Amino acid sequence: MTRNQEIRKEVILQLYAVRPLPLSPFAIERRARRAQFDFTEKEIRAECEFLRGQGLALAVEDPASGETKYVVTSRGVLEQEKGAV
Repeated sequence: MTRNQEIRKEVILQLYAVRPLPLSPFAIERRARRAQFDFTEKEIRAECEFLRGQGLALAVEDPASGETKYVVTSRGVLEQEKGAV
């Protein structure tokens, strides 16, 4: 598995775990670090955008901070449950 694939797997897993709440790339990075991953926020943001392009995640703007956060889509939930991501 490539590094990008590992990042996408971790991102979708985290988004799935907290659904329907959105997570920022910064929050995903902190949680990944606790799980002993060394992914950067920049790498996570890029893979979030990839997942958004695939229809597995959705970008939402936090009205309070203006920060872009990501939430898993129903397709992303189904893919995670199938173990395909």
